[in-house]
Amino acid sequence: MMQHLSPADREIVESVGMKISKLGFLTKIRFIYSGKRGVMNNQKGVNGMVGALQQFSTQNLNAFTVDKRTRTKIDYFFIKSRTLARKRRVLWGYRYRSMKRGRNRFILNTEELASLWHFPVTEVVKVPTVQTVAAKKAHAPMYLPIENEGDGQFKKYSPSPTIKGAPPTNLPI
Repeated sequence: MMQHLSPADREIVESVGMKISKLGFLTKIRFIYSGKRGVMNNQKGVNGMVGALQQFSTQNLNAFTVDKRTRTKIDYFFIKSRTLARKRRVLWGYRYRSMKRGRNRFILNTEELASLWHFPVTEVVKVPTVQTVAAKKAHAPMYLPIENEGDGQFKKYSPSPTIKGAPPTNLPI
């Protein structure tokens, strides 16, 4: 029957076949944008996250969408109290990882999860609203605690004192 399908329908069937051939996980994606009252910009925060997820969308296949039920904007009657109640409900579902609150769960296979988890590096994908934090790479400090063999106790590592310019004391003789 594949020969009677249009090219668009054939692509959909092949994509579904590729998706179900890999291990799937029941998934729910949530995010909360919060900040101080004077600094917070809802449009900048939310649109940045939605735009980041839109790169995984296609016209004829799956796409990530925002669930209207989880938005906190109210247009009429008791605006302040209803907005506060919605915010509390969304925060409660986020904090306790409720699978019932918000949008229904969906299935992502291993390839899709890896694409979401290993997000593109900002040097490759330029996003004007995402700021990177400047960090320096450094080695681990010398005096990290190390575990003793077998007993589960930690001891502080202290190297033997060395004289400047002398050979190390642990050389084989």
